[in-house]
Amino acid sequence: MASIDVLVESEYSDDFLSAAVATVLQISREEVVVIHDLSEYPHTDGSQVVCNVQRFDEGFSQSVSCDCQHDFDGDQFVRGIAAALKTRCLVPASDPNPYAMRLFTANGEVADVFVDASALDYKGVYIIA
Repeated sequence: MASIDVLVESEYSDDFLSAAVATVLQISREEVVVIHDLSEYPHTDGSQVVCNVQRFDEGFSQSVSCDCQHDFDGDQFVRGIAAALKTRCLVPASDPNPYAMRLFTANGEVADVFVDASALDYKGVYIIA
């Protein structure tokens, strides 16, 4: 099982998100389930991917945590999601600094960035510093 947490700059409907995930992973749309609370997590419905979506009021407006039944390349997945949604995505960097992130753009560019420490610590939102 593989998991990844992606922060998405724009807000999307559950249907649009699940279609993008299905396209990137080359699976059917019916194999992707979008939930908004862990209590909704399906345990026996045959889903290949479960995406837990949380919304924020500012900055990167959606957090999408995906659990997948098979392994996948994380960078390739995020590149695909950014392109499919035509937006920017953030993922945690491999740096021990909790404010270090990797920014993926819709055109495939990747950059190392930092998020605003005050916004994250005091508001719980992700804004590029």
